[in-house]
Amino acid sequence: MRETGVVQSVEGGEALVKLKRHSACLGCRACSIAGSDMIIKAVATDRVKAGDRVTVEIDSASFVKAIAMVYLLPTAAFLAGILAGLKISPVLGIYEHKEILSIILGIAFISASLLLARRYGNIRKDTYRAKITEIINGGG
Repeated sequence: MRETGVVQSVEGGEALVKLKRHSACLGCRACSIAGSDMIIKAVATDRVKAGDRVTVEIDSASFVKAIAMVYLLPTAAFLAGILAGLKISPVLGIYEHKEILSIILGIAFISASLLLARRYGNIRKDTYRAKITEIINGGG
């Protein structure tokens, strides 16, 4: 994914870049919503300053993996927890309220998957971040 935008501010190696929102972005909440514009955090070089027009890139494969980690993994974990609850409730002698155990396990599994996704995301943090790859022209 490659977009062009204007740097709003730079602090600590990160820049806030204002981009025009495209139709592909309508359902995604990865960026702050600001009307037809969106603001993203991107890794910045020392040469980037506020007002610069820049090109921002994020690897498409990394973007899809990040979306899967945030949405698909927790959903699958929740369903696995519910199914596990339904399967083990008779083994534990729970016949009347097995749905309660299923919901508890579903919530436990989704919580564990979110913790794992966060840990994995922290380990591979730079892989999933937008990067400023080019300064098109200095703005100020």
